[in-house]
Amino acid sequence: MLSRRNSHYFKFQYRDPWKIYRNWIMDETLAPLILWHPCRKYYCRRNGRIVLKERIYDEFNSANKWWDVQESFPQEEPPHCFLPISLWLDKGNITKRVKKHPIIIRPLFLPRGVRNALGNGGGVLVGYMPIPLDPADPSDRNTADTIKWQCFKREVYHKVAEVIFHSLRWPARFGEAMACGDKIDRVIHPGIPVKSVDGEESCALTATRAALAKFPCPKCLVCHDSLTKLCGNFQCRTTDNMEKVYKRSITASNKTEAERILQAHGLHATKNFFWSLDHSDPYCSISYDKLHSDDLGKWGKHIWPLLLTVLAENGNKGHMARNMRNVSRWPGLKHFMNVTTVEYADGQVFYDILKCILPCIVQILPRNSTLVHGIRAYARYRLMIGLNCMTEGRTHRLKQYIIQYEQCCEHISNNYEKDFHFSKQHAINHILTEIRQKGATDNYDTRVSEGFHQEAQEAYEQTNRKDTDSQMARIDENQEAIAHIRMTVDNYDKAHHNDTEDQDLGDDAGRNDDQRSTQPTPDNHWMLGSPTNLTSSVVMEHCEGLKGFDKRLRSFLVSSCNVTVGDGPISIRKYQCIYLKYQSHEDWSEGRDILRCNPNFNKESRFDCVLINTDTSEPVPAQLQTVFRCFLQSSSFDIVSVKIFKPSNGIPRTRWSGALLYDEARDFKLVMAKSLIRGAHMIEAFDLKEGRFYLNDLIDGDMFLRFGN
Repeated sequence: MLSRRNSHYFKFQYRDPWKIYRNWIMDETLAPLILWHPCRKYYCRRNGRIVLKERIYDEFNSANKWWDVQESFPQEEPPHCFLPISLWLDKGNITKRVKKHPIIIRPLFLPRGVRNALGNGGGVLVGYMPIPLDPADPSDRNTADTIKWQCFKREVYHKVAEVIFHSLRWPARFGEAMACGDKIDRVIHPGIPVKSVDGEESCALTATRAALAKFPCPKCLVCHDSLTKLCGNFQCRTTDNMEKVYKRSITASNKTEAERILQAHGLHATKNFFWSLDHSDPYCSISYDKLHSDDLGKWGKHIWPLLLTVLAENGNKGHMARNMRNVSRWPGLKHFMNVTTVEYADGQVFYDILKCILPCIVQILPRNSTLVHGIRAYARYRLMIGLNCMTEGRTHRLKQYIIQYEQCCEHISNNYEKDFHFSKQHAINHILTEIRQKGATDNYDTRVSEGFHQEAQEAYEQTNRKDTDSQMARIDENQEAIAHIRMTVDNYDKAHHNDTEDQDLGDDAGRNDDQRSTQPTPDNHWMLGSPTNLTSSVVMEHCEGLKGFDKRLRSFLVSSCNVTVGDGPISIRKYQCIYLKYQSHEDWSEGRDILRCNPNFNKESRFDCVLINTDTSEPVPAQLQTVFRCFLQSSSFDIVSVKIFKPSNGIPRTRWSGALLYDEARDFKLVMAKSLIRGAHMIEAFDLKEGRFYLNDLIDGDMFLRFGN
């Protein structure tokens, strides 16, 4: 067995993270994008004379952690700036027999659109963590030997981390003055307040004993028996209290006493490197991970398999698969031909299933099904934590969703004997603190970096299969250098093009000023695409579902457009696509939907649905029938023929919280294109009366918030 008396040598290549830091900070092209200071954002709206302010959490610099660290620095010249990074590392297969353990850092002081992209300012490969070879068969070990082996792996882990990140210790504690890319002198303090890792890596980074320990959580001292309490109040792990436990164990009178001390705190006898790195508390920095905790965790490995088991017992798996096959398509949403036989599913696949599953199962499960209520409660929780912009109001609603989900889990446990005592369930306890401390979950989601395993696989294919870590690191450095050169060339070309354009405008200014000022500037939020040949309103009457079209169009133009219509046929051009821009309720940015109105789109009929702005409190959903532009003398009008959905009196077997059931109108209605808001995803209410549909409010964050969630 392993012994502390033996010496073990590991050879690995790495890049100095402080040099990477300096390259980012001193880069003139990145300087305008760098977030040098934390901030507090508020959404302000007026209620009479009172201005209501609501705190916003989006980027990492808008949350409390950065603010608290910055407040601890001296207020003097040159200014002291805390510039944090995130750390990601994960062991994965790049071939059937070869595993690699890449380490990537990303600058949290750059906007997420930059740091999560490829190229300059994105993630940088620091190196590969050595993977100790297991000298024995894991099944041959007893409990004591297993603990020794796990402790040894963590010793290696933290010794390697100490070698790689030791250059950050001095500047993290005292700061380092440097001339930044914007020509301003600052004292820079680095730190790693975010570690974006899965459950296995989080236990390694914190040197804790993982899921089977009595105290399994890497962030707090929750007992294993209390993992189902989602609103509990448990003692947090901190550098101070865990370091004291470690020191007590190494000064214990014997091994038995030392093991008792460590076991009582779920800790290994490992000196954690991150205790010595300022602003990098290993327990606080372990971050909530939607991918492994939710999509591949609570849903993908627990609730979804339970649902399949329940359906199989009743002989309804095939029924559910047929329903999923008939779910209407939506851009970016995976369509499942046979969802029950999916052999390989990544996190996004499970998430797509979650968004569409309820209408497919509600009529084949018992009335008032606890499973339906539980899936809905979980789906609301999952959508809310996935928003890229959180507010205080949304965090309050999130807390209510957590309470509802906890109650539903109790009912599911009672009815189906499902055990929810697992660490990923308990992680919900920390989500509200995570959001307030670190911003939206996108800032620390592992999904961004998981794709690097594919890059590592491509780099491995370019090696000679010997001493591959150093070769792969060099390949990554070369690719980074090429990306930096490419960006520099692109920036030069762009600047040169702008200078030339400005000069041309200057030469033509006197000649074109009057002409430009008289031209109207279009501000439509819609655009028509995929035009067909010209036709007429009379011919349109022969189209399916458009009986009486000519007469109704004339009446509509007179009443809605205030124009005079002659007796002759009205010229019309049909379009099979419409682009809608809208302001997202999620983060107030611009969103865009591409909607189809095409009887033969990729060999299938495709008539998407929209939301229409009416005089009601909520927008009205409708299905597109025809999108067209009609021409009258010197003017034209964009009009849409739709079938309106009206709230239904139908009663499903289980009416889940927030269920939106509609009946489709038999006749068409004409509306102006300017009345369309955005696309909507309607799912057939399977096994109910024909023509009934559910509005899918889980399709994205904007739709989720629009309908009262």
